[in-house]
Amino acid sequence: MRRERVDELLRQSGERGKSVKKPKTIPPMTVVKFTPCKYVSEWIDSHSKEREVEYPFTYSGHYLCLGEIRGMSGHIAVVDEEGRIRWAYHTEDFTPVPKDEL
Repeated sequence: MRRERVDELLRQSGERGKSVKKPKTIPPMTVVKFTPCKYVSEWIDSHSKEREVEYPFTYSGHYLCLGEIRGMSGHIAVVDEEGRIRWAYHTEDFTPVPKDEL
């Protein structure tokens, strides 16, 4: 998602200027699922054509988290179902899958 669009959504929501909390961490080699934050979900819902390029994930898919990217706090690399490495996605948009769902 373009930085300008994120800034616009934050301004509209009143979140801009509030203190930023430390991003959550996901341990390397963890199976995760795509659970986008509210702003990403709204963007995905309104941009169906660009969605596949910028967010090539499904809500029902499972992905392997390779860990946080060094020098990019709050961003991870994941392996998708086709074996492609997708990187620089926010950790807040992924949740570890409970063992009973695997």
